[in-house]
Amino acid sequence: SNHSPSFSTLIPQRTNHPVGRQHAEKHEFYSQHTQRRNMSVYGYGTRWTGALGTGWDDMLDPTLQSSAVNVEDDNDNYDKEELLMELTWDGVSTTQTEEGIHPGRIEGVIGAAAGWGHTSLVIQEKEKSKLLVSGRPHDFQTLLRLRRLPSPLRNFAIKSSMKENRDREQSFLDKLIATLTAVNNKMEGKDGEVGEVERPISVLPTLTEILLPNDDTPAVPSQFLGKEDTVPKTLLAASAGLTAIVGQSGTLYTFGLNNRGQCGMGKISNNVWHPTAIVNPSQNDPIVHVALGLQHGLALDGAGHLYTWGKGERGQLGQGQGTSMENTTAASVLKVVDFQLPSQKRRIILTGDDAKIKCASAGMNHSAAVTQSNHAFVWGKNISPPGPDDGNKAAVDSSAPRLVTGFPPHLDIVGVTCASHHTSFLLSDGSVWGIGVATDNGQAIMEAVVEMIPSGVIDMPVRQFVGHFDRTTIVGKDGRQVLEVQFWSHEELREDAALRPLWMDQLGREERVRFVSQGWMHKVVVTD
Repeated sequence: SNHSPSFSTLIPQRTNHPVGRQHAEKHEFYSQHTQRRNMSVYGYGTRWTGALGTGWDDMLDPTLQSSAVNVEDDNDNYDKEELLMELTWDGVSTTQTEEGIHPGRIEGVIGAAAGWGHTSLVIQEKEKSKLLVSGRPHDFQTLLRLRRLPSPLRNFAIKSSMKENRDREQSFLDKLIATLTAVNNKMEGKDGEVGEVERPISVLPTLTEILLPNDDTPAVPSQFLGKEDTVPKTLLAASAGLTAIVGQSGTLYTFGLNNRGQCGMGKISNNVWHPTAIVNPSQNDPIVHVALGLQHGLALDGAGHLYTWGKGERGQLGQGQGTSMENTTAASVLKVVDFQLPSQKRRIILTGDDAKIKCASAGMNHSAAVTQSNHAFVWGKNISPPGPDDGNKAAVDSSAPRLVTGFPPHLDIVGVTCASHHTSFLLSDGSVWGIGVATDNGQAIMEAVVEMIPSGVIDMPVRQFVGHFDRTTIVGKDGRQVLEVQFWSHEELREDAALRPLWMDQLGREERVRFVSQGWMHKVVVTD
């Protein structure tokens, strides 16, 4: 996208765990200011997007634009940290609230995904699961424009999008802000029909239940957990104005922006306003895993077939060189089949069980997968070493899956996850290896994987292994261990690079982390 943020704007500051007396004092501060309970969902970050579901008042209050708190350290300096706040649900639904729902504290969270400006949760109440969404689930470009505005102008634009203000006569300032943020922009269709590019109503200031079609309900993770799954499958994903969720029927639903076909529903449109089943003529088995890039998606079915859709201009759909769909956008779902092993004599194409996929992930503009034969592949933007005709380029695109090499022999690859510009692999011994563009200086590390975390550090098997923006987050087997690791260019930086995030100090002693999801300007943490 021409309006996508630069790489540097996506890199949060590296955080380290405080030690000694300073750490003890900060822990005491949080103990005094927060009361943590088991089975909770927390969030922190920017509030004006609505992603934390705190309502219009918080979205418009300059003093509450972020949930940040300043904690004084020993040197009279201020270390800006984020104060976790417990998210709540007031029972708002797209239909009349059902009897038996208890608004307030959210319990039974079985899925969480933080998009660029929205949050999606799956909760289980009694025997029924529900999808809750807050923030801007249909918005990306307006979100970027709003962030560039000074706070007073941004607040004015947000206030103008409130339901009670949408139909009033617009002032000159209203029109100016609408122009700057693309709110209420119109576009003319093929037959002269005028439609909205952006709809202010797409802002959900509080968590709101979104219903799936045909009385389907969100899938429960245990429903699709395979016997050999070391890393749990993902059934809920969120990205830039895009959400994907698997129903208990095994159907994959998407909603949000669709100008690049990223909803996979068979045609390109500005938006898909309600959950809609993807168009996948090849699918006969239930979808068991989903991943979203910036404007493309991946889905894995129960038979090990991998599907992709959306923007493919940089090869992120993996359709192979010389094919009719190479580097093109696809509004309907395509199958990824071109998994080849390099050979000097002839092409070796994986077939049968060897070609089945056991795990897959999507980065900002690239994708990755691991086959049952224990081969790892990446494809898309800047994932291959340059060739002799590529000049001074540090890396080049690949529209065909490229074999990743350099792993220790005789170890299974049990997990893969993509951050914005690099890919991490979890091995059966607990070590983590990576390939891609380094976080610190943008160096391309493409020839072979490098070790990011050595064996013996991670508590296996993991609860979660997930990449987001500049880092990979690992939640250990009992939820007491949470590590974040970035992809550093130099071996010295990669030593002891796995850090315990600061927000862990704010949890109760008995709380265990179930999963973490990081959006562009906010994060969601679920405990049990």
